[in-house]
Amino acid sequence: MATDSVFHWARIAAPGKSFAVLAKSLEETTLPALSREGGNRWALANGLFGLWNHEVILVTSWAKGARPGAFLSGKLPVGASLAESYEFVATVRPETDAPLEDAGVYVHRLFGVDAANVDRFVALSDDAWKTFESASDYQSQPQGLFRQRAHPAEGGLMLLVTWYDRLESWERSRTPPSEAAANFRERAMITTRSVAYPTRLIGTNPAVRGMGAG
Repeated sequence: MATDSVFHWARIAAPGKSFAVLAKSLEETTLPALSREGGNRWALANGLFGLWNHEVILVTSWAKGARPGAFLSGKLPVGASLAESYEFVATVRPETDAPLEDAGVYVHRLFGVDAANVDRFVALSDDAWKTFESASDYQSQPQGLFRQRAHPAEGGLMLLVTWYDRLESWERSRTPPSEAAANFRERAMITTRSVAYPTRLIGTNPAVRGMGAG
């Protein structure tokens, strides 16, 4: 059973600073402030591509009744701002609030899914993972699938966070086992838009094969 916590996903920008400087400020000031209010770090990551070099993604978990969005905006480092943020609740994963910690690539995918199609999107994903994450051509494990806390009837967002051991695995997973592929094709039919942010957890080794400069 999935955790009933609230997850706050935020893309934070600080023009004129590198992601490393921004992350350090968040770790020294913002995260302790959030912790005092009951917010726990789930993921703090920089983009491999798709994000500006002065941006990071911060995901925090909160008790069921919390309202983290407004609180975070007042606790950001000087010069930082929220470029994008959403409150989500888990569907079938994760089962706990334990923070992400393994080295590798974490792809954050936002999907536009109308509220009437959320349950079908979740069922297709959950069924696809049975063969998707056991494939021998790549290493992958979906970490969390979330829907917006107040999911709009139209234009709502879902968040999928998937771990890969390296960037090549993400590329190879574009041709998953046939059973999973069929589910993903049907899932695409009920998706109105999507964007992917491949990231690396702050503090993990950037020299892992497939994650260097190129």
